[in-house]
Amino acid sequence: MKKLILLTALIFVVAFSAGNATLTRTLTMGDNNNIMIDDANVRLYPSRVSNYPNIGSGEFCEGEMYYFGVNWKFNENNPWFLGTYFSTEWAETPYSFRGNRYFGTEFESFPSNRRVDLLLGHKLGSLNIGLGLTYVNSSQSPEDTAYNYDHSYSRYGFTLGLTPDNGVWDLASYLSLATWKENYTFSEDGAAVVYLAEPDGYNDIEIRGRYFFEMNPTITLVPHADLAFGEHTGLAAAAATDGAEIYAEAIGYSSKLFSFGAGCGMNYTPVKNVLAVLDVGFTNRNVKEDTAWLAVLTDINGIVIDEESGEGQWKQSTMILPYWKLGLEGEVFSWLDVRFGVTSNWTATKIENISKTNYAANTSYLGLGFNWNRLHIDTYTDPELFLRGFDFISGRGNNEGGTYMNWQLSVRYEMF
Repeated sequence: MKKLILLTALIFVVAFSAGNATLTRTLTMGDNNNIMIDDANVRLYPSRVSNYPNIGSGEFCEGEMYYFGVNWKFNENNPWFLGTYFSTEWAETPYSFRGNRYFGTEFESFPSNRRVDLLLGHKLGSLNIGLGLTYVNSSQSPEDTAYNYDHSYSRYGFTLGLTPDNGVWDLASYLSLATWKENYTFSEDGAAVVYLAEPDGYNDIEIRGRYFFEMNPTITLVPHADLAFGEHTGLAAAAATDGAEIYAEAIGYSSKLFSFGAGCGMNYTPVKNVLAVLDVGFTNRNVKEDTAWLAVLTDINGIVIDEESGEGQWKQSTMILPYWKLGLEGEVFSWLDVRFGVTSNWTATKIENISKTNYAANTSYLGLGFNWNRLHIDTYTDPELFLRGFDFISGRGNNEGGTYMNWQLSVRYEMF
């Protein structure tokens, strides 16, 4: 009877799991993907795909699998590896580094646009080389007698990773190039309006690395560093006429990022099947945005009636000094792991000529890992699961303020 109750409880843990699941194990270990050895590392260091052949993994969000992929191995004598990943994530749109949608464009109704992520791994001498490719694309151009528009967004991401055979260090570089356009015309209240927008440079570059220094059988230090910079610029022009006057406006935008960070992590294994991780470091992020615009009102013959122009600048610097990331994982049974994690970011933000803010942002995590032979399920668990019990025991459902028992869930299956 006890076994039946336990099995039923586990089924409910999985069946009611949902959330925005990505990298669930490393997240619940204090968001420590960068200093742990885990199959999730392939997203940061594609050369690690050689370490995880013949596995399938899926991520769940709100009860649906939104990300699924398989790592393949070919040719046993001179192996090479292929990771194929597909997702139904939300649509990407152009954005500024302030986190806004890109400068007043009208990207509001794009369908989901992430098409494919590929990882290719191969060995060259004593190095494992990994190449990542991301392709994102969406376009929309309905036609209407009063409102015609054509907008599209495409992005190509390239990642190159290097890892030696002994796995003591990883290095990766990332380049992303995007292009987009937005053109539309419409008539309203007797006026004809034309709007055009396109990028004038849209790129992101990132370099990161880490090193595993084994001090003794129980402690490994992991110093690491990263550098990122990018430029998202754009041009937009609009014109409207009512047959008597013409109003035209041109706007130029520039959003630039420079960010760097460093830290030192530690993996501590005091006994078998117990892992504690700690990472301490800093991140500095600087964003600068410039805007310039010109507006002209003329009559139908092109004679200027009114003209205005202006420019503006916005600067923000954010220093996280220090950040702390702490995680603990222990085996309870051969089929069950429990995980605890916490992150703490001591943040100072300055917006030039506007404000200064200092605060500490702390987040805690509870996770469970289920292991049945080749099947592994990792969850980011709501603590109320243990405080109040399962819904079918407590009678507390979602309509009474309850939430999903698990916010995130990842599944991995080892095929061989």
